[in-house]
Amino acid sequence: MYRPLGDPFPTPKAHHRRRGLSAGLHRYRPRAPSPAPGPLAPPPRPITDAVAYQLGFHSMELDGPPLVHTAASLFKEMCYRYREDLMAGIIVAGWDRRKGGQVFSVPMGGMMVRQPFSVGGSGSSYIYGFVDASYKPGMSQEECLSFTANALALAMERDGSSGGVIRLAAITEQGVERQVVLGNQLPRFSSA
Repeated sequence: MYRPLGDPFPTPKAHHRRRGLSAGLHRYRPRAPSPAPGPLAPPPRPITDAVAYQLGFHSMELDGPPLVHTAASLFKEMCYRYREDLMAGIIVAGWDRRKGGQVFSVPMGGMMVRQPFSVGGSGSSYIYGFVDASYKPGMSQEECLSFTANALALAMERDGSSGGVIRLAAITEQGVERQVVLGNQLPRFSSA
């Protein structure tokens, strides 16, 4: 099962703010980047750093990588603990040996929900109908990446805060594969 991640990377105004695995994706352990909630609002770095720190100790105790569910639970706890100060939802996605590819949504307030896919950020309200109609369980990696690129391109057409290029990441047992879809290669849907 494949779990692609994508981020509509705005260029150039937010380029200097992105230092994660990919624009909006922050590595907190191997094969488990956590995408930011939106193109201009990455999760607060102290939250991401605290979770990565806790997972580091956890993996030493386990003598192996922690489960994706564990990482999502830590984000949930941090989001709940700082719910009065934190104004961001977080999407946690990754791969582990027990359950394969997984996606968890941690909305504002600290709830945690496992989903087959999740959308977030300023452009997400424009694409719920598309993702609900287009997502199919059991898609191949290429189909997942196409689904994600199409969803992001549609969001970018309507949302003034998204745009530029799309950065995709496919998380599998072998690791994280990244792709960039440049502005002139973006899927087109309107005749304008």
